[in-house]
Parts: sequence; structure tokens; C-alpha cells
Amino acid sequence: MSSFLDCLSSDSKEGSPEQEKLLSGDQTQQSRAMSRDETVPPSIQVIQQRQLSINDIPWSNTLTFYLNGTTIELHNPNPSTLLAHYIRDTAGLHGTKLGCEEGGCGACTVSLTKKEGTRSVNSCLRPLCANDGMGIMTVEGIGSIKTGLSVEQQSIVENNGTQCGYCTPGWVANMHALNESKAENGTTSMSEKEVENYFDGNICRCTGYRPIMKAAFSATAACPSACPGKQSGTPCHHGVGPLNSGCGGNKGESSPMVAIEDLAVGSKSKSKVAAKCTPLGSRRNKELVNKHQPQPLRFQDPSSGDTWYRPVTFEQMCTVIRETSQVSPQAQIQFIGGNTSIGVTKYLNQSAPYNTADAYDVFVDINDILELQQESFDVSTRQLTVGSAKTLSELMAMLNQYGNSGATGEDVDHSSVFSVTSRHLGLIANTQVRNAGSWAGNLGIFNRHQSFPSDAVLALTLAQATLTVSDMAGQLSTLTMDQFLQLPPDAFLSNSTAVTTECLIIVAVTIQESQPPTAGARSLVTESYKICVRDHNAHAQVNAGFSFVLDAPKERGGGAHGGLGYQSAVNIGRGQLAARPRRGASAAPVCLSARIVYGGVSNKTFVATRTQQVFANATMSSAVLQQALVALQNDLMESGGGISAGFGDPEYRVSVMQTCLYRSVLRCYGAENLPPNLRSVLLPFEKPPSSGIELFDETGTGPLHKAVIKLEAKAQSTGEARYASDEPLPAQGLCAAMVYTTQASGKIKSIDPAVALGMPGVVSFLSAKDIPGTNFVGNIALKLFLDIGDDAACIGNPVGMIIASTPQLANDAQRFVRVTYEVTSSTPDLITNLTDSIAKQAFYDLGELPGTTLIECGDVNSALESAPYRSKGSTRTSGQSHFYMECQTAISHRKDGEFYEITCGTQNPTGVQKFVSNLLGIPNHHVTVNCPRVGGGFGGKINHSTSTAAASCLASSITGRPVKIFNSRTSDMYQNSGREDLQFDYEVGYTSEGLITAVTYDIYVDAGMDAGDATGSLNMCMNWADNGYHLPNYRAQAKVCFTNTPSRTYCRAPGVVQSALATSVIVERVAMELGMDIEEVQHKNLLQNGDKTIIGQEVQDSTLEQCWQTLLQRSNFKARQAQVEQYNKDNLWRKRGIAVEPVKYGIEWAGYDAGVQLGVYRADGTVSVTHSASEIGQGVNTKVAQTVATALNLPLDMVRILVTSTDKLANGGSTGGSATSEVCCQAAVLACEKLLARLNAVADPNRTVAQWVELVKSTPCDVSMNVEGWYSPTQNPSGEHFQYFVWGACVSEVELDVLSGQVHTLSSEILYDCGQSLNPDVDIGQIEGGFVMGLGYICQERVQYDEKGLLDSVGTWEYKPPLAQDIPSVLNVTLLANAPNRQGILRSKAVGEPSFVLSNSIYFGIKTAIMSARRDQGNSSGRPQRGAAATFVDIPVPMTIDVRQQACLVDPSRFVVPN
Repeated sequence: MSSFLDCLSSDSKEGSPEQEKLLSGDQTQQSRAMSRDETVPPSIQVIQQRQLSINDIPWSNTLTFYLNGTTIELHNPNPSTLLAHYIRDTAGLHGTKLGCEEGGCGACTVSLTKKEGTRSVNSCLRPLCANDGMGIMTVEGIGSIKTGLSVEQQSIVENNGTQCGYCTPGWVANMHALNESKAENGTTSMSEKEVENYFDGNICRCTGYRPIMKAAFSATAACPSACPGKQSGTPCHHGVGPLNSGCGGNKGESSPMVAIEDLAVGSKSKSKVAAKCTPLGSRRNKELVNKHQPQPLRFQDPSSGDTWYRPVTFEQMCTVIRETSQVSPQAQIQFIGGNTSIGVTKYLNQSAPYNTADAYDVFVDINDILELQQESFDVSTRQLTVGSAKTLSELMAMLNQYGNSGATGEDVDHSSVFSVTSRHLGLIANTQVRNAGSWAGNLGIFNRHQSFPSDAVLALTLAQATLTVSDMAGQLSTLTMDQFLQLPPDAFLSNSTAVTTECLIIVAVTIQESQPPTAGARSLVTESYKICVRDHNAHAQVNAGFSFVLDAPKERGGGAHGGLGYQSAVNIGRGQLAARPRRGASAAPVCLSARIVYGGVSNKTFVATRTQQVFANATMSSAVLQQALVALQNDLMESGGGISAGFGDPEYRVSVMQTCLYRSVLRCYGAENLPPNLRSVLLPFEKPPSSGIELFDETGTGPLHKAVIKLEAKAQSTGEARYASDEPLPAQGLCAAMVYTTQASGKIKSIDPAVALGMPGVVSFLSAKDIPGTNFVGNIALKLFLDIGDDAACIGNPVGMIIASTPQLANDAQRFVRVTYEVTSSTPDLITNLTDSIAKQAFYDLGELPGTTLIECGDVNSALESAPYRSKGSTRTSGQSHFYMECQTAISHRKDGEFYEITCGTQNPTGVQKFVSNLLGIPNHHVTVNCPRVGGGFGGKINHSTSTAAASCLASSITGRPVKIFNSRTSDMYQNSGREDLQFDYEVGYTSEGLITAVTYDIYVDAGMDAGDATGSLNMCMNWADNGYHLPNYRAQAKVCFTNTPSRTYCRAPGVVQSALATSVIVERVAMELGMDIEEVQHKNLLQNGDKTIIGQEVQDSTLEQCWQTLLQRSNFKARQAQVEQYNKDNLWRKRGIAVEPVKYGIEWAGYDAGVQLGVYRADGTVSVTHSASEIGQGVNTKVAQTVATALNLPLDMVRILVTSTDKLANGGSTGGSATSEVCCQAAVLACEKLLARLNAVADPNRTVAQWVELVKSTPCDVSMNVEGWYSPTQNPSGEHFQYFVWGACVSEVELDVLSGQVHTLSSEILYDCGQSLNPDVDIGQIEGGFVMGLGYICQERVQYDEKGLLDSVGTWEYKPPLAQDIPSVLNVTLLANAPNRQGILRSKAVGEPSFVLSNSIYFGIKTAIMSARRDQGNSSGRPQRGAAATFVDIPVPMTIDVRQQACLVDPSRFVVPN
């Protein structure tokens, strides 16, 4: 076999002794040069291999790496162990979290130092064995409460960057890696955009990202992006500012108002985050890494036989492969670069619904093979050659370094192959994945799974790169990327089912840079596009690349080349150019040759050869473009094999395939030669980095009503905050995983765990027959485990559980339990969507439930009959996954032989206690449920946490050992659904002035296979449906529908989000039918004081009118609306929309059970508090502590909140519905009043701490210092259905790319009546978080089941919550000043859910933009000009990228170019 080496440069990394010997030029071990393909780049030299035996290689079985500055040596580690599992389970560092275990959420991020530098990586993907000689910093090593917080951690704390806090360590580790990398590279500054993009791999479901990005900008010393408002005082970002005051806003407009940026605890001024040196562990890591010498490694798992090799030369690698194939011809060999493929192949290999990655037996780590780490740039040929072990990030850096323009990837030079290639590679996955995964590995996935829409394949094919490959005989040769596309799926060694001499190994890639552009010469125009559901960290739905070689420009009339080609083109949208070429303009471009590549549209990436031929030696014109579009369809069928079924709507993907071609042709003209209304097509569709301010007023003398930093913030930022999933498994502890149904219909015929039980380490399998008590864990007969003979009902219904020695083994064994089903002619047909359920009338028989299935007020029939205008319609809203960062988890211990202690992440500890007791057939007091904190809930852990806890406790009761369950992300999503799909069929009556006189609804709700929780959501849907509007005559009736999908459950603002949107759609419908401005119709119908809601409650203390008028004025709504209209007239393929949305959100206390137990320590007067709620990120701990500290006139640090536990407070209620924090604060007030009464004291704001301590010490010992406050109203104190209403409004402006459907929210401004906020910092965080979660629901989070009932949108591969890059460019939040709530607890109002409704403003903003596009396409259903009615069109939610683009009615026959 042959090896190769590059021309080592002076800055090549130091190699091992074996490497140095091979590369030294010593020919004693080498013989003649072997034959080589003459196309192999000269930099790759070939020498004869020595005929080594695998036993001749000096293998070591010791893995050495450096963890937080400490040297770790492991002897024969298990090849299958991942770094995250080692960090958490062996090293005991639980700050590193597990969120998705597929590299999609960033919770597992650590900082990894190699000799080449420091980068962030996903520890959930990285094998432990791949870290030899490397340094790893976890969040604990970066800083701690004891040793001091790092600059990153302190910035997170001070900017309120945590809520549930589960994701926080990943953000901190990523910030730390960025700072370390900057220091190593000598980078003094980065733009805010660069910093923001570095966090494209981190998800936060709670905060809405604004405080985190503020922290990131501060911690990394990012340079603010340029904004003209900074110098001129003009409005920033499209004229938007909370007070219309440029970038910073006018923070002093109202003196009581304070900006969060100006606050620190107890102060009106906030100290900046001080610079801090690199943590000691990080410095120590670098020292050790630089001293480490790599040596060959071999590890083997004695039970499975899985083997890990880490050769350090190409020769050793070939020896391993050769002898492995001889001994085990069927061995599956995987080359290990970053191992990032395990997060992808599980979705490509048809392994659903257990989704397991491709399996291998032999792992060959290529990261220390110097020959595969080569890089060289030939200045004369302009060729860059890069070894196959280089990461994507390293390849991007080289392309940027050697490219013509020196572009960083943020700015694209369309004449540079390197620049365009780098930018497209930068769209692969996320920062952490690109930092670890090799470019060659990405190609390997494509070769194995050719439907994989590889961005690397697209980019390299467009660049006409060549691959240097080696076959198993040692012959080096080259492959063009076109040849690569034609290779069979087993062409490469790591993809082959058996190693043969024909198997290939990728050695290097060579890319040639284009010649720098010169005046009067031929030019290159190259561009690539990646269109996906979410702009970042998402696979492509369409990948497209174009490269045109243009002839030297010729002028019309002698004008200068590049001059403005057209003066105007006002009617271009209707297929006409209303402008003539200006004298002196450039002639139409002449294309000499074209390169066109597509991916994602068909089952494989293909080169559009027929389309290329159309452009060859052609002058660009509309006619040529239309010919090319026809040829493109032929290419799709011939080269691509036709449109594929996966990766999005087929019609959409074909349309975008066409629009990408159109856009690239316009690029050839250049913006200066296009009509004005086409130029925006060529502008980068990139969102500016996020900005915004938050304004509020502060009152009071104690900690209450102040912007106090959350109690847990420091511990969350350092990873020291413990979650249920972090609870360590004691000695002899076991792990379990649920086994669930794999088909959605038929009766369970048999359950056979034999194969799973035969796996080493599997202990037991439990099923329904093992349950000693009642097999129910839900409100309406929802079983823990289905039994033989039960209907499967859906995919994901638990039938049992595997118990094993490790979580990895339990998760692996679950899929080997064989479940069979009996399907007969009497088995009902599958119903997997709401449409089919309605058509088949598959309704649950719930009877008539007033307030739930029927609400009526006024005389709706008469009002409809007498209405001057009537309209009917239907609107649809889809589901939403909770996507809490911490999946369902529980660990159970048996205590003293008969008692059980469960630690779980739940919103309902008492409910868990009750159902577990019933399941085991034991008294409630035998079961204690602890909830330290929850890594996100959003309603998904009220009832659906019970199954996990009950299963773990059942296993513990039977095995007598501690048992832990921690769902994987995919398993969690298959078992637990989220928000319900709803359909609203409506009729509305209204006057010519736009006043709504009557509304009727027929509402259908998809409950899934059980109606329990969906009925509760429906109740809220019905009672909150009027939102902020007065509907005097109203009737709504509802049906709860069955589908063969998992049972739906509560999800943030359950039912309210959907019904509020439906009512706003009706208001929009009225406005469009009458040709009125929507906001005018909205205002005419707003609820006013004295009006009655649809449930008959009189409105009092409404601030809605104040919020509405103030917000419209502050946001310059009318002026901006006019600007939007003008922008839409001026731009054909870019559109904007602006909309305002009100919210009225009822809050009720009846049914809450809130308790607070308070104890004072006589020795020093400090206070410990336990309450009944679950801390899920909403800040209940902080608010209760503030309440107690203020009531007792103590500093906040004298109050400590303890873990919620059923053995401290019995009968506590569930946490949800937004009001939990305030009712707990009321219970705290009652407890403090009891305590002060016992002490014969009063609430004295002048009492000092010393006086308090003296008072406590002097109190007789027979006076208990332990008190309890309990607040559990059976009805609201106000006597009304709702205790009070939350009011608010939001203005949002969006920009839409018509050709692709991409959308950016330019700005959102929220004015929110929070009463007298208990903690403005916490409350604004909740408002922002709810709003951004709503943005995700509106724009990108699609829940979809296929025709067999399988969840398509599972895991981070297909389900896309918002990222930091998706939030509004400007997000401003103002709490209404001087608005204490006389009906509220401590004069406050709730915040958790109402802001979600305000995201509907984004929906209507997008719809405005869409309607403008429809008008340009000649469709009368577009939103009318003032005074002109138009046909209404409904657009469902979520309004995902394909829905948006298809709604624009893009017609390729209307694609025009200057002729």
C-alpha cells in the first residue's frame, strides 16, 4: 500500500516519533515510489509502504487527556463511551448537560483544546477515546461560586441570562471557547454579528435569547454593528426604537422608568463585567496539550469486541484496515474525525421510531495522522489542498485565508470560489459540529445515505473540487466531484459492508480559486443558496449552487460598464418592464459557460447539465431564462431521479429550485444594472444582530418590586445547580428505558423481550403484569403500560421498560423487545390528522360541558340575521412540541424496605405522589417526591411527567435498587406530544363601519388517543377566545377529536394561543372585506371598561386602550406603515409587513393550592423557606424569597429557598397557568404574618438586621419559629370567573423574501401591563421568552405525523425551535408604568403566558407582506389598498417557510430580467 505526505511547511504541527521518522526523508525503510495517477496534486507525495503487521505497531492502551487542568489516564476505555457520559457519570461533573444527544441543542458543549487551538464541541457526539492529548474545559472548570465566576458566567448572571438554567452551562462553555480562541489568534475584536453566529448551535427555550446575547456581546467585548442612528440620532433598524430614539432609545423620557442595562442589585448603576484572566484549568490544559506526544492507541471492549485504533501514520492506518478485513471480512469500519454523523444517520437509516445511528465494530481515529492533516496552497496554480482529517471550520479558515478577497465568510465575494465555498460550508449544522466534524466525513454520510442533503457536497461540486483518494491496493488517484456523485453507496471504506480492494479512502481535496477580477476581462459570478426551515442549524430543503463565466462586458451607447442600467421599472411584477435602458448602460451579460448544482430537491445531489447547456454562449434574457427553467425540470427527472418525498413540501422545493436559478441570473447583471425594484433580490437576506431595551419602574423599599438577580443564577452559570437528571446513580443503581409501540393500530398480540434480556448488562423487563396496583397514570384512564389485548392506539404508547446497568445499554436494548400486533378487518382505519378525524366524525363523547364544549352570550342568531355583512371561513392552527431542554426524568430509591423517594423534574409533585401510590398499591405517605428544579416544563411536565416517575419507582420496588430513567430526546418526543391542533369554522356579522355584532365558532380539537388534558386546554380555548375584543353576541361549540397519535397535553397558554389567533383572523377578515385598515377595525372592537366578555364578566381596570394608543404612538406605527407600503411598491421580491396585536389574558386563582413553610434559625435569624411550587425557570424561588425578605425587612441573602418536596408540604398544587408564583407569594405573606404575630412584632421597614436577630434570640423557646402559610381559594376573591386581566399590545415589523419564503422579524415592541412587577428583571425575561416561543410556533415549529402515525418532526433534525438568530432584530419591552393591580397579589400581574399571544403580531405582519406579493402576481386576494375590498385568504399556522412562499403564488412565467 502507498502512503502520502504533503510538503511540510515550517509551521506544520509537531508529529510523533513514528511520524517524524517517516517524514524525515530517511529512505532506509522505503523503496521505490509507486505508480500514481498523474492528476494527483504534486503536493501529495507517494512512497512505498513497509509491510507492517498490526502487532509490529507499538500500541498503547492508555488514554491520556486533561480535564479542567487535571491529567486523566484511563486504561483500555470502552470505545463506545461518549465524552458527555464520562464527564457526567464517571467524573461526576453534571454541569455538562444532555439535551438532545445529537449535536442539535448545545447543552452538552465543552471547550476543547488541541495543539491547533481551542474550539467548542458537542461532548454528546464526541467519543471519549478521541480525546487523547487534548484538554477539556467543562463549565465547572471555567469558574465556580467558591473560586469565582468567570467573565462569561458573571455576564450571564448580571444580564439575567438564565431561567430554567438547564442550557446555561452550554452557553458559558461556548462563550469561553470563543474567548480562548480569540486570545490564541490575537483577535482583538469581533462584530456582534460574528458573535451571535457563533451561538448557532445553542438552544434556549426559556429566555427568548435577548439577555443571553447581551451577555455574550459583553463577555466577548463584541463591537456593536454599525448603525447610522449612533452618529446621527436617527431611528435605528427601519425607524424602530421604543421611544423612536436611535440605537439606545430615550431611557430618560419618563424619570421613574429604568432600563435593565442600567441596573444591578440594589443600585441604579451597573458595573461592567470586569476582564478576567484565563481560568487556571484552561492554562494548565494548554501547557499539557503542547507537551503531549501522540502514540498509537488500541482499546477493546471485552464484552462486545468493539475495537478502537488511533494510528499516527497513514501506514499504520492501512495496516489496521488490511488486517482487520482479513480477520473479520464483514467488520464495519468507521473513520473517526468528530463522530458528528451519529446525530444525523439515525434519521436517514429507517430506524424509527427508536432512531439509532449507524453501527460499527471497528473505529479508526484519523485525527493524529499527520498525512491527513495536510494543507498547502500553490500560489502559481491557485490551488488549495486540504487533508481529509481537517474539520469544516479549519477548511473554512483556509479558504478565507487564501481567497482573493480575504472575506471572513460574513461578507461574500461572488467572484471568488473560495469565498462562496466558505460561506456555504458555514451553513453546515452549527459551530460546535463544524469545529469537530471533518469535511470528508460529511461526504461520507452522503455516499452512504445519498438522500442526505449535504452542504459540503453541494459546495465542493459547485467549486469543481477534486478528491484525492486511495484504494486498498495503495494506488492514489483523483475523482472529480461529478464522478463522486456517481459512486455507489458502498464505495468508501467506512460505508462498505465488506472491505474489498475497490474500497476507497478519501485523502484530500483540492479546490482552485478563481482569478481575481480585472477590468475588461472575462468574469466569474458564483453564488450558492441553502433554503431551510430555520436559517441556521437546519438541513437544507433546497441546496443550489451557480457559477457563470461571463464574457467581457460590452456597452450600449458607449457608457461606462457597471453604470445604472435602468431608471425605473414600476410594473415589472406584472411581467412588463416600464423602463428603457439608459443610454450608456451595459449590455445584457453573455454567458460563456455555466455550472449549476442542486441538492435536497431530489434523492441525490445532481449537476443540471441540460440547464448548463442552455446558458452556454447565450446572452442573458427572459427567453433564455424560461428555456433554462424548462431544462431544469428535465434535469430534475433525469439526473436527480425526480422530486424526493423527504425534506419538505415537494411543490415548494421545485418552486425554490426555480427561484434560485432566477436569482442567480439576476446576479449576473449586477445590482447596478437592474431596475430599482429588482435590486433587493441581490441583497443578503441576513438579520442584523439582536438589540433592544427594556423599560420599567421600580417601587418599594425592600427587595420586592425590584429587579433582583435570580437566586439560582450563579449556580446555573457555573453548572452547580442540580437537576433531577443530574442526580447520580448510587452504587448498585440501575437505569431504565421505556419500550413503546411501533405501530399506531391493532391490538397488542405479544411482547417478547428475549433478545434484549440476552444482552450483557440487561437486568430485567417489566410490563403491565408486574404492576401491583392500578395501571393508570392519567386523568382519564391513561395506562402506564399497555397490556396484551390493548389497542396500540398510537406509536409511542409504552408497553414496558428495559432495566439495565447503564443508560446507554437500556436505550440500546429497548429496540430489541419484539412487540407484535393483531390487525383484522374490524380494526379501525388509521386517523393521523385532524382533517380526517373531522371527516370521519371521530369525536369523543364528552356530553355537553358548559364552558368547555359550549359558550354562548347575547342573541347570536338575531344578530347574525340583522347584520349588514356576514362572512364565513375556517382557520387552522397546528400543534407545538414543548421542547423543554431537560427531557422527562426520574430517579427512585427504596428506603427502609417499604418507603420510596423519587426525585424528578415535574410540575406536579403531588400528582406524581398520588399516581405512584396507586400504581404500587401503597399509602401516599410511603412516597416522597422531591423536585429540586425543572429544566423547562411549559405544561409538558404537569401530567406527562407521571409516567417516567411511576416507571422508575415500579422498577425500584421490584429490583430493590435505585432506578433512573432519563428519556432520550427522540424517545421523549415519540411518547409525549404537545399542543393540540385546532380548527375554527366561523361566521361573523358586522357593520359597514367594521363593528363586529356576532360571531359563531365550531371548534375541533385534536386530542390524540386520550381526551384528558386536551379537554382542559379546550376549556381555556373557549373562555379566553375573545382576546381583547368585544363580541356582544357569541356562540362557540366544540368537539374533541380522536387521532392515532399520542395524547396531547397542556402547552404554554394552552388553547388560548389558538383561539386568540382565530378571533384576530376574524377581525382581519372584516377589515379586508370592507377595505379598511386592520388596526382601525381592531380599535373599533377593543374591549373597554364596562363591556362584558364572552363569559359575561364585566371589564374593569382595563389598560388596553392606554397600551394600544401609547404603543402606536411610541412605535410611530402610522409612519412606519406608510414606509412599509412604499417599500412594497418599490420592491418586487422583498416585502415587508407591520401589524399590531392586543392581548387580554384572564388570570384565575381558584383551584390553586399554594403553601409556604418558613423556619427561622434562632442562632442568627436567617430564614429557610419551602414552598409547594416547582421552579421551572419562572422565578418563583426568587419572588417568594423577595416577598419573605420584604415582609420581615431582611436582606435577601438571609433567606434561603429549599427543595420542593411532598414530605415538607403535602397537597401542593401543580405549577402552571402563570399564577403559581403570585399565589405562592400570597402564601408567603400569610406565613410571615403568622410569624410576626408569634413574635409580637409588626412589619417594620426601619428594623435593622441586628434588631431582628435580637428579637429572634429573645423570643422564648416555647414559641415555635416554624410557620406555614396556605393559600387555596375555592373561588376567586373578586367573585368573578377571572380574578383580573392582563393587558398589553405588540407591534411587529417583518421582512419576507418572496422567492424563498424566508422571513426575518425586523422589530417587535411590547407594552405590557404587569401591574406592580414583583421582579421586573424576571418578569421581562418571561415576557421575552413567551413571545419568542410564540414566534417559533407561528413561523417554524411544525409537528407532523405521517400516514402511518409516525412523528416526522422528531428530534433536532426536523423540529426547529427558534435560535438566537431568529429573534427580532430589535426587541423592546416596556412595563406599563404606574399601573398597580388592585385585584392582584402584592399589586402584581402574571407574566408566563400572556406574551405568547402577542406573537400573533408577527403572523399578521407576515400576512401583510404575503398579500403584497400576491397583488404583484396579479391575484385579487391580496390585501387591498385603502377603501378597496379584496378576497380574503386564510393561511394556517405554523406559517413555515414553504407555506409562506407558496402563499405568495410565485409564478416562474413572471420571472423577468432586463433585456
